[in-house]
Amino acid sequence: MTPIRSVSEAHPQGEPPVVAHGAAGPVQVNTFTGRFNVDWDHVAPVTAHGPMAFLIEFLKLAGLFAAMVATCPLAYDSPNAPQIRDILGTIVLSVLAGHFRYAHMTTLFFDRVNTELLGMKKAMSGDAVRRALRKIDEDVGRHWMQRLIEYSTRPLFWEVGPWTSRFR
Repeated sequence: MTPIRSVSEAHPQGEPPVVAHGAAGPVQVNTFTGRFNVDWDHVAPVTAHGPMAFLIEFLKLAGLFAAMVATCPLAYDSPNAPQIRDILGTIVLSVLAGHFRYAHMTTLFFDRVNTELLGMKKAMSGDAVRRALRKIDEDVGRHWMQRLIEYSTRPLFWEVGPWTSRFR
């Protein structure tokens, strides 16, 4: 049996603590619908979707979600068609929520906060998302996703370090 080590043994003097304490008071978050305050209620139970506001801020400030929507090869002819932002936003929120089936996307119908923070009008059904993804040609979609992945990872290859020299 392995002996239990104390925190001071695992993290010698000078390293940051294992768990950082939350900031006192609200934290400002910049999202697609503007700035708002996130305040931690230390008494209420924690929700899995609470930290999503910070990731939405990252997606906005890095321009990743805007690039995804702007370059999406999906096009509709009907004026009644769903917004591309709503389709892609539903996919992003569903993945972040840990869903692994289209049917699970229906739980996003009741999450008005995160859909609004991502600048969406509403969450789409799994069927609407499935139909939208079928409209994208496989090769075009693969090229689109590859460009998005390169856009978000390429700056990492220019960081200084011995392992990055082979990627230049």
